[in-house]
Amino acid sequence: LGIWVCHQRVEHRKWLENKPSPFTPERLQQLNDIGFVWDAFEVAWMDQYQELIQYNIEHGDCLVPAKYASNPTLGIWVMTQRQEHHIKNSYNTKMNTVIAWYL
Repeated sequence: LGIWVCHQRVEHRKWLENKPSPFTPERLQQLNDIGFVWDAFEVAWMDQYQELIQYNIEHGDCLVPAKYASNPTLGIWVMTQRQEHHIKNSYNTKMNTVIAWYL
């Protein structure tokens, strides 16, 4: 099943780029109708984001410790997001030291 899913994503990407592909609008509709996940990364990201929202509700901030015992993956995810944000927005370094990433 995993190989088939990967193949659908590859063919869909080719189709979007107007490259030769057996992919059709009908297949797109059928896959969308069953809730096919086109971007697994986005789904995983949104899952962690929802966990962060819940953390914010419970703690009043988004300052998740890197080694957060109740949800270790959330702590690592938040740390990674901060690092990626810093790399992508290095010109905002001064601002990042003031803002604590509140939701």
